[in-house]
Amino acid sequence: MRLKGKVALVTGGWRGNGRGIAEGFAREGACLALADINGEGVRQTAQELAACYGVETDAVQVDVGEPAAVEAMVRQVVERFGRIDILVNNAGIMPTSPFLDLTHDLWHQVLRVNLDGAFFCSLAVAKIMAQQGGGTIINITSMAGFQAPPNNAAYATSKGGLHMLTRAMAVDLAPYGIRVNAIAPGIILTDLNRHIFEADPARLERNLVRVPMGRIGYPNDLAGAAIFLACDDSAYVTGISLPVDGGYLAR
Repeated sequence: MRLKGKVALVTGGWRGNGRGIAEGFAREGACLALADINGEGVRQTAQELAACYGVETDAVQVDVGEPAAVEAMVRQVVERFGRIDILVNNAGIMPTSPFLDLTHDLWHQVLRVNLDGAFFCSLAVAKIMAQQGGGTIINITSMAGFQAPPNNAAYATSKGGLHMLTRAMAVDLAPYGIRVNAIAPGIILTDLNRHIFEADPARLERNLVRVPMGRIGYPNDLAGAAIFLACDDSAYVTGISLPVDGGYLAR
């Protein structure tokens, strides 16, 4: 078990990519602190993973866009487990809008959760990691941070910003033994986007034409990459954004 004895905090851990990554960590023996704005949902997920994998879990309801709430979350996790070895910044939203219809409110809402939230969580947790002698932070970005999809200006900007935040943190935090990397998912079927593909099945087919591996991804496909970046197998890896996209960005 590559993460035995480690404590992992996963935001957006209720469902989708967050749950898939958390489940992978649980299989590798990590203690889990799952955080989400949906308190009831994340508590249920934490209970299910504890029962299935026999690991210790905790659940925190949090709005990652609120710095005070993030700091309270980190205090709760440290009080429960004594440390934080791994942070996964997965919490995010993906509303769409044509650029000419994009409102100030929607723009700020997306950046508040996707970019500000990752910054607030990283800052609070990095202070703990620096005191304890190291740790690893994994940001969940998107292929939209490299190649802008239509009607997603706010989302693509938030993920592009998170890509650069990853690199900047990797440089600044390396002297403290903290590694910072990112995973850039491709077309991953989650509860967040399922309704889009169900409403327009042809859209999925159009997207899959660009995927050399010829299939859609699932949250569990991200787990292996997250485990690698979280464990000592990647001890000399920092500042990267690893696409997990079936080859989409290779074209």
